[in-house]
Amino acid sequence: MKIAIDLTSLSDNFSGLERVALELTKALTECAEGAEFILVIKNELPEVLKPLKKRENIRFVRIKGRNKLIANQFTLPLTMRRIEADKYIFPAFPVPILFNKKNTYGMIADLGCVDVPQTMKKKQVVFFREGNKHTAKVCEKVITVSNFSKGRIEELLPAAKDKVMLVYDGINHPAPESYTKERIAQVKSKYDLPDKYLLSLSTIEPRKNLRLLIQAYMELNSRKAEMEMEEEVFFDEEAGDEEPQTMTSGSPALPPLVLAGRRGWLMEDDIAMAVESGRIIFTGFVDDEDLPGLYAGAEAFVFPSLYEGFGMPPLEAQACGVRKVLSSDAPALKEVLGDTAMYFKNNDKQSLKNALSRLNEYEGASGEAIEANLSRFTWQKSAAVLWEELIAKV
Repeated sequence: MKIAIDLTSLSDNFSGLERVALELTKALTECAEGAEFILVIKNELPEVLKPLKKRENIRFVRIKGRNKLIANQFTLPLTMRRIEADKYIFPAFPVPILFNKKNTYGMIADLGCVDVPQTMKKKQVVFFREGNKHTAKVCEKVITVSNFSKGRIEELLPAAKDKVMLVYDGINHPAPESYTKERIAQVKSKYDLPDKYLLSLSTIEPRKNLRLLIQAYMELNSRKAEMEMEEEVFFDEEAGDEEPQTMTSGSPALPPLVLAGRRGWLMEDDIAMAVESGRIIFTGFVDDEDLPGLYAGAEAFVFPSLYEGFGMPPLEAQACGVRKVLSSDAPALKEVLGDTAMYFKNNDKQSLKNALSRLNEYEGASGEAIEANLSRFTWQKSAAVLWEELIAKV
């Protein structure tokens, strides 16, 4: 069997969807016995794909193009149509409008373009709405990453009826040496981080709802500072005090909040306000090799996302040993985190403030519960599900 896979997106911004395409493809090439793979790339071969050059069952086809829209909607489909393959997979973004071959499998990770269009640029909304409609129409199977997304696709895209298959994302467990005490210290030094901190990691964009987190954190931290100044004066007569003693009210202030991730859009004012507060640190993009240490060094991980198809960062944090995870109760997040997180009401600032104020007393999930939940999500399991579907239609 010959399988052609679109990996052109790996040459652009490397975030959630691109990572899914990479990891699912790598796992599929390892489990698909007897299959040949044609991996379509854009311009230069990405570093993350270079290890695959040594594989005898893999060859690369390159397209050229600096304009993302032209490359994706014109050059890519023309190239894919010339490839004689048994199966065609688009594991990151919608199937290009000009591509309509049989035996095509396309990814629709979520329907954020319909459910939360206000968090996206207008051109992105148009791109995904039209692309998703086309994907639902032309594909043999539509791949999605959660039961929540599966339900939304079946409800809102009639052409996808009886076509949607669930292929959960996987979680990579980092090597223990990548988050030792020494490595954590190195990461803290590199990004100028304090000894203790709360962490939130995502692309800095409206959909991740970091504005809500910034506001809740600043308001709560300000209130705690006020409470610490409200000192009760008293005399301890039994101790023979002649001078008044003081008692400080309130719980300890929250540790500094670290916001990590690539800059998206419409968040510059929020970032500036956060940095000016003196208690919020913005790291910008974090190198992959530093992520385990960054996660592991956090007191807790906070994920306020308004909407997700899956939600990988909190699971990655848990894979690095973080037991305290605070998450919005967005449906997909509750689906994948189960009972291993403390939830607050989605997009509710007071609920988030209440949850943040309980972090000091929250012990987090047990290591056993976290490990059991993480075992549900491996790229090997995901690739095996996809491979079984591919060979079932031969």
